[in-house]
Amino acid sequence: MNFSEISIKRPVFVTMMITAIVVLGLNAYTRLPVELFPKVDIPWVTVLTVYPGANPEEIETQITDKLEDEMSALAQQATNAVTLNSQCTVFAESEVVSLIHAQTPRAEIARAVFASIAARVASLARRIGIEAEVALVGGLARSVAFVAALRRELGMEIRVPRDPEFIGA
Repeated sequence: MNFSEISIKRPVFVTMMITAIVVLGLNAYTRLPVELFPKVDIPWVTVLTVYPGANPEEIETQITDKLEDEMSALAQQATNAVTLNSQCTVFAESEVVSLIHAQTPRAEIARAVFASIAARVASLARRIGIEAEVALVGGLARSVAFVAALRRELGMEIRVPRDPEFIGA
């Protein structure tokens, strides 16, 4: 028996089933939580530079940009892969210090830092779902080493627009 035959032979039964489905759907809809301003935790990577007496633009151009470029260039020189497992700044710092004491080459440590950040970003991206191509914007998109690490983590091409730090602002 298909649905058409049941509908003709037992119209009251079909009407009651459809009514039950509608009532259950309305009940579920009214219990669905909806918030006007939901709490969303957006992950941020922060480079903190202290330079007393300097304005933010000077700090960015004279220190932060140069530091980011040096880290990216250094990470690209690495031949071996070292891993960092920490997601907390304090623990990541202690891991880096222990790698330095173990005389791990600085290029490998820099590469590990970018790989760790890329792994965290890729994990969050997979959680929300990647449906199409990925575009990376913001200051970190200027880092060739980070883009390469994220490309390895996601296993897909990453688009980086020209002047990505201005698009993310």
